[in-house]
Formats: sequence, C-alpha cells, structure tokens
Amino acid sequence: MKGRISVIASFLLSGCATSYYNPNITDAGALERQRIIDEGYCTQVAAGSVPMPEVRHYQSGIQNYQITGNTRTYGSDGYSANSYYSGNVTAYPSSGDAFSAGMANGMNMGAAIRAGQERKQVMQGCMYSLGWTTDKHATTTLTPASTKAKTQGEEFFEIALADAEAGDPKMQTRVATAYMEGKDAPKDLQEAIRWLDKASAQGYSEASFQLAYIYSGRVDPQYADTQMMLLSIQKAAEQGEGMAQSMLGSMYYSGSNGLPQDTGKAIEWYKKACGNNDANGFLGMGTLYALGHGLKKDPIQAHRFFTKSEELGNPEAAEYRKMLEEHMTEAQIREANGL
Repeated sequence: MKGRISVIASFLLSGCATSYYNPNITDAGALERQRIIDEGYCTQVAAGSVPMPEVRHYQSGIQNYQITGNTRTYGSDGYSANSYYSGNVTAYPSSGDAFSAGMANGMNMGAAIRAGQERKQVMQGCMYSLGWTTDKHATTTLTPASTKAKTQGEEFFEIALADAEAGDPKMQTRVATAYMEGKDAPKDLQEAIRWLDKASAQGYSEASFQLAYIYSGRVDPQYADTQMMLLSIQKAAEQGEGMAQSMLGSMYYSGSNGLPQDTGKAIEWYKKACGNNDANGFLGMGTLYALGHGLKKDPIQAHRFFTKSEELGNPEAAEYRKMLEEHMTEAQIREANGL
C-alpha cells in the first residue's frame, strides 16, 4: 500500500520538481545515496502515509553512521506517536554541523500540524528537516556545543503560541496550561489567566473551567478567590463543560460556595452533566434516586446511574452500587442490569 501511495505522490510532485542540496555531505556518492533515501521517505510524508521526521543534526568530521529516522506525528494536544526508518551513509568532513536548525524545526512542526497544506510544501518541510536546502550555494553553520536544543514540548509551545495569537481558543488554552504548569514555558499565572480569559470569552468551556481551578487556589493559594471560582464554574457549565455542570449540581445540592441549597437546581445540572457523559453527573443522579431526595426513591434507577458512572471511570460509584445492592432484591438487581 505504501508503495502505491509513493508512486502516486511521485507523479503528483513530478510537475514541480525541486533540486535539493546538502552542504553537510561533501562526498558526491554519499550525497546521492542519501538524497535518494530522503526523497523517497519525504515523498511518502507528502502523500500522508508516514509522519514528518524530526530535525536531523549532522556532526563535523568523518562519520560512519546509520541514518535512523525517529519520526513523530503531533496531535492537537501536543502528544505524539513515534515510528522509525533507517539507511546507511558515510559523511565526510564539512565545515560545521547542521544547517539552520531553527528553520528546519519550524518547517517540521508546521508541516506536521498543518497537514492539509500543499504536498510540495510538505515535501520541502520534510527535506529541510533532514538537512537539505534548495539553495545551491548554502554552507553549513556551526552550532555551538553550549546551545541547548529545544525539547519537543518547547517546539510545540512555539507553534501553539502562534496559533493562540491568531485567535484559536483551543491553542490559547494550551498555552495557558503551559504557563500554569511551568512546563515548556516559564510558570506565569498572570499570563495563564490572560490567555484563559481570551479563550473563555470565545465560549471555550475548558478555558473557563481552568480559570475556576486557578481561582480555587490549588495552583497558588495567593490566587484563591471563591467568587471568581464560582463565576468561572457557572460560565463553564453554561458553555457545556460536563464536569463543571456536575460540580454546580453538587454545590446546589449541599448549598455550598455561596449558593443556596436547591435540590431542583441540583437535578437540573446533574442531568445536563449526564448529557455530556460526565461520571460525577451520573453519580449525583444515582445518589438522589437512592436517597429519594428531590426524586421518587428508586433503587433500580439509582443502580443504573451508579453503573454508568462506574463505566465512565468513577471508582466511588462502584462502592455506592455495592452498598445499594445490599438493600435490593435479586429481582431488582437483575432488572437494573437489564436481565
């Protein structure tokens, strides 16, 4: 299958052939061998059959080494999946190490994230990542040993930041998370709040919910603000965030965090949370049915809600279900299980 895709991609790219040069490999034979290997691989990248490779770094001096491609596909959340490819080549003396690693990183990440761009651009991004250039007169540049290579997370943060500045609420939230956790960016809660406010204003519920987390004081006690936390939870719930909806239901049920005790409101928000497949929403509804609070006592319905909550990953629901079964008949348990 990969072979067919490569042939099709080669045909599509043949009308706009590009000559590539690699100033890091001075031996003509080695250069041609490596060009064939890399163009073959990048043709498959352009066709979408294999992921974009990481930037290849060259070492100065005579090097006998195996080309091992640790390829990485980036997801929208910043996580990645790895695969590998290989080939052998001898690199002869050159005046330095890899060419512009920054540009290669940008092309690599950009092509990986914006996979819908034209095949020619993807092909070029792949070749740039592997040390090739379209500039026939390019020379290598020495990368100081003291220069710290960027981590995958730092590279992703730069791309996410650009998308955030362009107004993408999802990326604004990812950038805020990096600032909030101090990973891949310096920890800065003010910056985190600034980006979350932008995303929240666009209706992005995850951002509103993260604001509530910051104002809970769990990240930094200095930012604890009960009123702002409640407002953020309410906003996230209204924007459709299931976890916020179940939390709001629990607050109304217990009359906490400045909200009045209101079982009717609790049921309303628990039902909305269930509609978003939130485990705590099902747990809340099961509890109300089990106790007969605001609803007619119904152990069979309670059992079903607890079971659903358990299926969604809430271990507490399993304990509630077991306690409930101690007060149910075998016939009721069978009915609850649909038997």
